Amino acid sequence: MELMTESKKQLDRKTLNFLTYIIANMANPTKTALIKMSYLCDLAAMNSGIEKITSFDYIRYYYGPYDKRIEDFLFELAKKRIIKARTLYTMRGEEYEEFSIAEQDDEKLTNIAKDFSEQERSVIDSILETLGEFSAKALTQVAYRTAPMKALGATLGGDEHLGEKINLSIKKC
Repeated sequence: MELMTESKKQLDRKTLNFLTYIIANMANPTKTALIKMSYLCDLAAMNSGIEKITSFDYIRYYYGPYDKRIEDFLFELAKKRIIKARTLYTMRGEEYEEFSIAEQDDEKLTNIAKDFSEQERSVIDSILETLGEFSAKALTQVAYRTAPMKALGATLGGDEHLGEKINLSIKKC
């Protein structure tokens, strides 16, 4: 088992806090929506000249940018009783989970927000303000219109470059 360095622990805590923060501030935080919001926040951060906010490494997956580890992070947040999941169903009977903060604690959320630099917080809040009410489907469509996805030639529903790492430093296509 690999020992985590202090900076890796910090990054993981920061990613947990990031997910908690966006779950608390999104209209419909499903797994797909959280993955797309994470990608869009990381991309916006890099486009602003700062590092990624999360520790996710995105690959081109069937429904856009994806990192399987998000499930691990969500499980950890649920295990710590920071978030809770609610099973819902689409009109076609397909099951999905929507997440929420287990106990709304404004002081705790304020402390979580302190984990981000002023620039990071500005990026996160801007993305939340602009896209926080979007559905998972709409966020997926937005993700496909980004330069890194266009550079892969990725199309919604297509299989171009499946499994390939997405280069977030691509600014124009």
